[in-house]
Amino acid sequence: MIGNDIVDLSLAKVQSNWRRKGFLQKIFSEKEQSFLLQKKESERELFVWLLWSMKEAAYKIVSRQEQRRFYRPAAFVCKVMEKTMGSISGTVTYAEESIATESLLKTGFIYTVAKNNEESLSLNLPDQILKLSISKNLNYNHLHEHTLAQYAKCKNEKIAGLSIQKCQLNIPFIFNQQTTERTAISLSHHGTYAGFVFN
Repeated sequence: MIGNDIVDLSLAKVQSNWRRKGFLQKIFSEKEQSFLLQKKESERELFVWLLWSMKEAAYKIVSRQEQRRFYRPAAFVCKVMEKTMGSISGTVTYAEESIATESLLKTGFIYTVAKNNEESLSLNLPDQILKLSISKNLNYNHLHEHTLAQYAKCKNEKIAGLSIQKCQLNIPFIFNQQTTERTAISLSHHGTYAGFVFN
């Protein structure tokens, strides 16, 4: 299973006041709060959104597995493992399940991919992330078109007959009309950025 999340850092700065009373306690475990407070003041906001992105990517896996939607961000506990140039690997634990994550930290955004199996995580920035225009409808259309094109290319299939659909829980999948096969995908959109990942 896979999940992803993207945070537009400029929009997050305007939309969410993570410094307001109770925010950190509502979203983060005590260990995570301690981790954040150990960061330099200049880095703290970036790491707030990194942990948020890791939680969201892992949540998409769990909601698909359990076939339900819920809001309990503090139940998803993040651990940052290793930092390399522009990339951070980590784990998110939920109900004793460990989910691997890898995040890209760029000037304008944070992008996280999560997987709960032994497959290696690979972030292909040009293929998985889009810088979007202003119109929300055009953004979704562009994201879907780009996702289908990349999927067809990766799987060596024709794009005709492929579509992005959603189950009753609003969880997306790629449907192949010829084979009736469904492939799990994860889509994320925030501000002027969007990302996708598929199995």
